[in-house]
Amino acid sequence: MLLALTDAVRRADDGGDHGHLLGDESRWRPGEVAAEVAATSSPLAWLRAERISLVAAIRQAAESSRDDYCWQLCMGAGLVFQMGAHFDDWHDTYHQALAATEAAGNRHGQAVVTMMLAEYYHARRRLATTKLYSDRALSLFEQLDDHYGYALALRRSSQYQRHGGRIGKAVAVARKAHELLVAFGDPAAAADCLVLEGIAYLDGGGNPAEAANVLAQAVKAARHAGSRNILAYGSYWLTLAHLALGNLGEAATAEAELSEFVKTSDHQIGVVYARHARGRLYLGMGDLAKARREFLAGLAGARNVRDSLMQVRILTDLGELDLTEGKYPEATGTLTEAVNVSQDLDYALWRARPLQRLGDGLAAAGDQDGASAARQEASTILARVDFP
Repeated sequence: MLLALTDAVRRADDGGDHGHLLGDESRWRPGEVAAEVAATSSPLAWLRAERISLVAAIRQAAESSRDDYCWQLCMGAGLVFQMGAHFDDWHDTYHQALAATEAAGNRHGQAVVTMMLAEYYHARRRLATTKLYSDRALSLFEQLDDHYGYALALRRSSQYQRHGGRIGKAVAVARKAHELLVAFGDPAAAADCLVLEGIAYLDGGGNPAEAANVLAQAVKAARHAGSRNILAYGSYWLTLAHLALGNLGEAATAEAELSEFVKTSDHQIGVVYARHARGRLYLGMGDLAKARREFLAGLAGARNVRDSLMQVRILTDLGELDLTEGKYPEATGTLTEAVNVSQDLDYALWRARPLQRLGDGLAAAGDQDGASAARQEASTILARVDFP
């Protein structure tokens, strides 16, 4: 039953089918299970209640050489592990599945698990390791002549290109993956490609107008595909794009969509994103006290789920808020922490940005030599970034 349940919940909650990837492992009464899942108000909550059973089933499948059953269970279990920040379960089950597929000579299963491990390491912000698994997955799918699997892996490759500072490449890869996934009839994954393209324009390309345009398309496509996760993630970035343009009304609408998702999904990482977006919205509205409250709550959540990238983003915003309020010693302390946390990231843009803001803080505090050193280090990092 677990395999039928993970399939049904993934379709109901994420809008994705991935039927082209799945093997021939039999499901227990899949139609009946899908109907029961569709009738429940929170499909993911049902699956989350089965987390311990899922972990045990994946381990048992690996130990009994049922490699297809093992990796296909992982496809659905990943949603549970990600939303609940169960990183140890996530890591252990995926590596058990990889070992099982490798031992069985199951190259298709190995390719899928390798792609999923890239997503795991991205969630842990181990970006160099992420790229290693992503490149390996692309190579495996290419060797297998699996065009759909290749398209899914290519989608995520766009994200990793951006982290490496290859912004123009990230946009091109996202567009290519979108084209392929539309052709394969996977609207949810295609919508995700639009989100990734929009992020590249906003976070790396400094083009909030184009970002807002593409992200609005992404949110619409995700809603049509029934993908709540992609809708929420796109809404987060659409909020930031509208704020960069000064469109407070549109930003508030996008943030409300994200907050609604968080209320009904119990997504711990989603809560962090929602707090950050709400803090940025309050900052744009000039309500500094509420902005600080949301940033601090988001920072606590980011620390709890061990998301170093969101810690750096929020700490940088808190430092800028301190500067706005003339709290220069507090600003330099907060921004120094942001710089320290960013050292563990293989993400050029978000290693440079806290350094830039630290330079502003040190200059405001009267430390011109320190400010010059921070700004020079940021410039050195940014010189390696391929801006479109």
